[in-house]
Amino acid sequence: MNTDRKNNTKAFTLIELMVVIIVATIIMLGISIYIVDIQRGWGNMFSRVNGDIVSDALIARKTFDGIVRQSARYYALSPDGSRVTVNYFNDIVNSTEIFPDRYAEFYTIGNELWVEHGIRTPKTQTSVTKLAENVTSCTFHGEGPATIISLQMDNGKHSIDLIHSAILHN
Repeated sequence: MNTDRKNNTKAFTLIELMVVIIVATIIMLGISIYIVDIQRGWGNMFSRVNGDIVSDALIARKTFDGIVRQSARYYALSPDGSRVTVNYFNDIVNSTEIFPDRYAEFYTIGNELWVEHGIRTPKTQTSVTKLAENVTSCTFHGEGPATIISLQMDNGKHSIDLIHSAILHN
C-alpha cells in the first residue's frame, strides 16, 4: 500500500487570509466614517432647529405678536427705529376707559431684546422681561396699523433673520 497519499483538502493560505482581513478592514472603516458623518450632520441640524437662538427668536416673535395684537390703534416709534411703544387695555372686554391704561415698550440693550410693561398714566414700570440674547440688529417700523420688527440674531454658530408684522387691535 502506498502511504504517501496527498491530502487533497482545500484551505486558505495565509496570504489570502490577510488580503481578506485588509479588504474587510477598509470596508468597515469606510462604513464607520459614513455613520459618524451622518451623526455629526444630524447633531448640527438638531442644534440649528432646537438651539437657544431659535427658541429666543420664537419667544420674541410670539411676545411681540401677542402684545401688539391686543394694543390700541396707535404706536410710537423712536426716530431711529430702535424702540416701539404700544398702548393696550388691561382688560379689553370689561374696560370702561376710553384710552388704554397699559403700555409695552420693546427695545434693545447691547445684544439683548427687552420688553417693558407698565401702567400708562402715571407711567410706572411694573415688569421688564428679556426676550432674546445674541441680537446683532433690531429695528422697528410702522406701516399703517401694522408694527414690524426686523430682528437679526447670531450666536457664532448660527444666525437668524426674523421679520414679523403684527396689526394693532381696532
